Amino acid sequence: MELADALRNRRREQAEPQPMVLRHPLAEGEALSIGIPSDRNCLLIALGERLPDYSLLHHLTAVLGIEIERLRVESERHLRLGSELLDDLLQRRLYREQAEERLEELLPGLDLDDAVVSVASSEGLATDPIGLFRGHDSRLLVRAQGQEIILLHQAGLASTLQEALDSSLGVSAPLRRAERCAEALREARLALAHSHSRRPLCRYAELDDEAPWLPRSLAEAERAFRLVLGALHDYDAANGSALLYTLQVFLEENRSWLNAAQRLHIHKQSLVYRIRRIEEISGRSLDSTADVATLWFALQATRLSPEARGRTAKSSLLEQSAHHGGDMD
Repeated sequence: MELADALRNRRREQAEPQPMVLRHPLAEGEALSIGIPSDRNCLLIALGERLPDYSLLHHLTAVLGIEIERLRVESERHLRLGSELLDDLLQRRLYREQAEERLEELLPGLDLDDAVVSVASSEGLATDPIGLFRGHDSRLLVRAQGQEIILLHQAGLASTLQEALDSSLGVSAPLRRAERCAEALREARLALAHSHSRRPLCRYAELDDEAPWLPRSLAEAERAFRLVLGALHDYDAANGSALLYTLQVFLEENRSWLNAAQRLHIHKQSLVYRIRRIEEISGRSLDSTADVATLWFALQATRLSPEARGRTAKSSLLEQSAHHGGDMD
């Protein structure tokens, strides 16, 4: 404990990796430490009555540095292949035999009856959220996609992953078949929508009436979306417009005309026109608290509806491409 505290304090004081062998006086004897060149977070520490000489320590750190770098490269390769496989599974590009063979290669012994898909939001996470899972790369597949971190793993690993993310995690029902990945992702998204600060880990199989205003099944999510936002979706699809995305941004910005217009890169008057069109098409007023609540909860269902998610994502891209080319209505 004494040595750990001393090392921790010294690391806080050092902006750069430890460049040389350092001696640490202890209550009984002393210890030596030296940094590993390939990883600034690793130290080689020597304890005991007869400490090795400096030349031996430098030799050991060189050998360890090479091995750590090899393991890092292998881990990066495993994560990359896992991300590619997960994308293939979600897009249904593989026959069952192909999927099971590739899963066995990357996750030997994976039991699909106990495997799940989980999802977390990547907003607010580290710059490299995938790096959080390097210590678990042989036990899961992970993919960063849009604003999401998508994982495939044994169900028993969910708590560990949620703690590593320090963020809410939605978990699907058991996968059972590789071709069920896309459906399992929708289940995980639904579970994530039901998560909150007191329940950061939420499983699809355990959804209850704690948040009755949220859909509790994929079918409910589809119905809520079509009933409230279906007309807007169809209008955007027919006209190449971005009204659904405009509505999302306007409500996310708490109906601030200025903030929403800035985020959409349009003039306030153009936003006013769009909101009036949204009200006409949807039949709901954004001056009504009841209608705003209905629209907001329906937008939450878009996270679970493949049709709606695709339309909202496409609308966002249309906005970005139109940023320098004039307003879109």
